[in-house]
Parts: sequence; structure tokens; C-alpha cells
Amino acid sequence: LPDLGEVDGVLLGAPTRMAGVTGRAKAALRKLQAKGLGRKPLAVFDTFGPRSKTPEEAAKAERWINPGAAGILRKKAEQLGLNVHAEALRCAVREMKGPLADGELDQVAPFVEAFVLGAPKA
Repeated sequence: LPDLGEVDGVLLGAPTRMAGVTGRAKAALRKLQAKGLGRKPLAVFDTFGPRSKTPEEAAKAERWINPGAAGILRKKAEQLGLNVHAEALRCAVREMKGPLADGELDQVAPFVEAFVLGAPKA
């Protein structure tokens, strides 16, 4: 990780796979804490999917996509005492490895804007 003295905030994301998050993403949180992220703002995001085509499929898939990597990362960041943004960004993908599903990219700019505007100035 770079020197966090020059960083105003961090966005950390990972794909949701089998209801979980990658070990690398969880390790990145621990490294951010160890390197002194402290009270600097952190936001988390993930990708999940693809979305189910029927309500029955969606009900079966629910346990595999929620809380997702973003929810797990957010909880871990809170446990580590990091200043995690109140909202997490979750984006569906068309296929297991992407690309983003139609309309999902439209969520990104408002999320980042809310994160940046809500982050205290260092």
C-alpha cells in the first residue's frame, strides 16, 4: 500500500463470491489500519450476480449475494475502528466476471460524490 499520509480517503472493493469476500480484500483492511488510515474516510463496494431472472431464482440466490463482499468489508472495517462510509455501493454484473449489468454504472458517480462530499477534510 502507498503512504497514507498523502491520501484523503480510500475506496475498497471486491467481488461477492459464494456469499463471501476475498481474503485479499480483508487483508487490505488490516493493512489500511496498520498503516494508519485512522479517521480518514473509507468506502466499500462490491459486485454480485448475475441477477436472477425469476422471483424463485432470486429467493434461492439471496443467501449467496447478501450481505455480500461490501457488507462483510463494512462490518470488518467497523470492527477495526476505521471511519467507514455509512453506505456501501453494490453493483450487479451480467455474467460471473462482468461486465456490469445495464444501468449499474449510473450508481457510481452519485455514490462517489456522496462519499467525497461527506468526507471530512484532512
